[in-house]
Amino acid sequence: MYKRWWKPANLFLVFFFFSTLAGATADTEFQFTIAPPPVGYPVFDQGQTTHSLRGTYINISTDEDWSFDGLLGSYSKQESPSSDLSFQQTFTGGILRGDLPGADLTGLPLLYDFTPILRPYHQDNLDLLVFGVLGGHATFFVLDMDDSDMTMQMLNYLLVPGGGVQANILLSDFILSPFGVYRYSFGGYITEYSGDDSPDGDSGSIDGYGSVIFGFDLLYRPLNLSLSSIVQHEKDVTVFTISLGYSFTRSR
Repeated sequence: MYKRWWKPANLFLVFFFFSTLAGATADTEFQFTIAPPPVGYPVFDQGQTTHSLRGTYINISTDEDWSFDGLLGSYSKQESPSSDLSFQQTFTGGILRGDLPGADLTGLPLLYDFTPILRPYHQDNLDLLVFGVLGGHATFFVLDMDDSDMTMQMLNYLLVPGGGVQANILLSDFILSPFGVYRYSFGGYITEYSGDDSPDGDSGSIDGYGSVIFGFDLLYRPLNLSLSSIVQHEKDVTVFTISLGYSFTRSR
């Protein structure tokens, strides 16, 4: 059973993170981020571990006549040292395939996120969660040119800190979880070419940029199945994702 409690200091944390997220949105361009929803459904029972498996379909398209699709698989492990604190680790991998004008693109992403989760407000039908996130993301791209034998390989790596808020709302057999997360990404790239008359390789840094994502998760409690979706449109880029996840809890 949920216990009912209300502490002004804890609610202040929630409002602070909401206002911080809104302020960041005002000065930050919306960018697409390929990732599953940041927080699932922590049990917050001391000694319990929650495991989650998730599959995600992604479609990214632009007004410049290129698009690609992808499938991602992720595994998350949440451990709760107390009734209102949880730590989550998420491992994600997958494949992306796309068509660009004059080339075919293949991408192999590998992502890791560490997420501490605090529950500052809790009642029978509502949990409010505040979380930080520190991610390490790397993607290996291969670009095959249609009109030549030249191939480009690029490794793109990013360090991605951020934070956000989420609500878990109990609705009979369902839990609805709207969330918002802000991330700041920075890193670098390494590019190599192969084939006749190919240019020299290159490397450099990726300028830091912010991204804001709003989405939701929907869990069907009798089967512990969740469904989530994100649709984003920024300038000439449209991103659509849909995810199906399964969660289960075990004692350590």
